[in-house]
Amino acid sequence: MTRESAIERKHASGWITTGDGVRLYYEVHGDGAEVAIIPLAFFMRQGLTVLAARRRLIFYDIRGRGWSDPVASPDVLGLDRDVEDLETVRAHFGIGQVATIGFSYLGAVAALHAARFSGVSRVVQLGSLPPRRPAPYLAAMEPSEAYVDASQVQQLEALDIEESDPVRHCRLWWAAHLPAYTATREAAGRLLRDLYLGCDLVNEQPAAFLRTIAGVFAEYPEWDWRAEVKNLSASLLVLHGEQDHVAPLAGGVEWVESVPNGRIVTVPNTGHLLWAERPRPVLSRIDEFLSP
Repeated sequence: MTRESAIERKHASGWITTGDGVRLYYEVHGDGAEVAIIPLAFFMRQGLTVLAARRRLIFYDIRGRGWSDPVASPDVLGLDRDVEDLETVRAHFGIGQVATIGFSYLGAVAALHAARFSGVSRVVQLGSLPPRRPAPYLAAMEPSEAYVDASQVQQLEALDIEESDPVRHCRLWWAAHLPAYTATREAAGRLLRDLYLGCDLVNEQPAAFLRTIAGVFAEYPEWDWRAEVKNLSASLLVLHGEQDHVAPLAGGVEWVESVPNGRIVTVPNTGHLLWAERPRPVLSRIDEFLSP
């Protein structure tokens, strides 16, 4: 199945309104009995929709991202709200047992949702945020900014087109920053061509999504969720790139060590965007894990 035909297998789309009035965009792909919920629809559906061949996938955009409502105030952002929103999506569809797939920060959201709410059978973390900060492995990690293309950042600043041409500005911003998210500059160049980065969406232009991320982490400058997940009933699969410059591999190992039923699969020669850099091994592992 081609990427384009997979994305066309959309059965429904719309918005779900949270308890505090924020509309979350969603798409449903596939019609299998097994259901998986995947946050960050605009970004994740392109690579993961092929999994709908054997199950129903519900993609949605978290508050302030993608096609969901923009969020003007940081007061309505935060990890706890994102955990509650994931449960709102599950409840909206009246699903009993569900699997969840979370990338990066949303890997932590998926694990904490499964710890706080019943009905989650499996959790997949892709390059997840670590379960604690500070941590020794974080202190030893080279900052992801070291991998950003400084010359392209300087060129972008010189152009001064953030307001006059925001879509072009967004594309050039990612051209400079994608190397921090991949194992190699070659992979960054390929993904810049192939990935939908949402630059035509107001929420996904750099100033907007960086403001949203800052609002999320304002709630948790430090954290330690290991005790909260120590009795997690859901099975956990951690998939992590060995050259992840954003979320350290040691954090993925620590998630597995913190739960009763977890395992980790490391993907060599791969960075933070492992599901896009090495789709075949990553998707096959997810498909196997989610299958009953």
